[in-house]
Amino acid sequence: WGRNIVGQLGTGDNEDSLTPAKVKFENNTNIKAVSCGHRHTCAIDDKGTVYCWGQNQDGQLGNGTYDNSNVPVEIKTPNS
Repeated sequence: WGRNIVGQLGTGDNEDSLTPAKVKFENNTNIKAVSCGHRHTCAIDDKGTVYCWGQNQDGQLGNGTYDNSNVPVEIKTPNS
């Protein structure tokens, strides 16, 4: 919940939310941990897959672009 100006809530849009909102994962992902930054969020699932979403002007999403994302994007690590 909170401000969602660059998609940092991961709901698929840029609408602010005053209450907890469901993150829009493409499948039934079992999230183990979440980390929130300034206007971006990352999570790791029970298989070790990392997802990030939100602001990406400095490449903080780790997806090789500078494009913002309002939904979780799987981050490919060099070992995957």
